[in-house]
Amino acid sequence: LYRLLDDLSITHGQGDLRATTRQCFQMHGIMKGSLKTVISSIMNIGSSTVGACGDVNRNVMMTPAPFTSPEYQYAREYSKVFAHLFRPMTTAFTELWLDGEKVATAELWGKEVEHHNID
Repeated sequence: LYRLLDDLSITHGQGDLRATTRQCFQMHGIMKGSLKTVISSIMNIGSSTVGACGDVNRNVMMTPAPFTSPEYQYAREYSKVFAHLFRPMTTAFTELWLDGEKVATAELWGKEVEHHNID
């Protein structure tokens, strides 16, 4: 992934790749005509730019601590419910940037929280 991002930043951006405090990379200076190439290249290698602009809820945080108390189990269960509720709900991203072609599916917590009837 890093090599692809570095190459894309050189060929389509201003030539620098910036690491962020959220363990992400930023490319700057990408012209509008190159956006589809850049985004589809990132998606086709198995990564994503979904939610990168801060226009959606990106993260639902929960401790990875393996505690088994009822309180932690409850918190873990509902973190999965909220993550499922806040996921992207439309196909607009793939329609715009990938010509409608799905390169991957994201069924993160769907099966685990089905019994909550949240959809």
